[in-house]
Amino acid sequence: AEYLLAGAARDAGARVALAGRSAERLSALRQELEAKHPLPQPVHTVVADAFDGGALDAMCASARVVLSFAGPYDLYGHHLARACAKAGTHLCDISGEPTYMGRLIEEVHAEAQATGACLVTACGYDSIPFDLGTMVAVEAMREKCDRPVKRVTAMWGRSKGGVSGGTIASAINLLGTKDRGRFMAAHALEEGGEAL
Repeated sequence: AEYLLAGAARDAGARVALAGRSAERLSALRQELEAKHPLPQPVHTVVADAFDGGALDAMCASARVVLSFAGPYDLYGHHLARACAKAGTHLCDISGEPTYMGRLIEEVHAEAQATGACLVTACGYDSIPFDLGTMVAVEAMREKCDRPVKRVTAMWGRSKGGVSGGTIASAINLLGTKDRGRFMAAHALEEGGEAL
């Protein structure tokens, strides 16, 4: 939130709102952030629970883009995704949960396509570097070698940080999901290629 508000402070036309379940916590966060990053317009707060369809519908109808950082997404993300699809509001989240992403495609894709909403999942550290790295590697192999790519192996070295509580909760939820296997199949890197 702080990063986004710092950017919005440099853009006079930016409108930012913070959303969550607790009005008190949202108010405290807003005051803290506004003190660090004064904005030309006030930061609004929206109280909306992940299971309150009416509140989510109203929130999404008043927004162009929603950024979601609250998982496990397979538990808490579906109502928000439906509300965004219904309103034609873009959604970006940091999920890395194949069951959530698979169900999202099955349940919401057609409506999102009809309303013009872009629902972008897996925009976190565990996804973006590897997805972009794979795309760049596959494109380079196509261009330089004119051969199909069968496998890409990603490696990384030491990094700082650790596993968040949300990631642990997502993993525990995934282990308890009966149909997780059907959403975890690998996919092909090349059209007509074999899935790995």
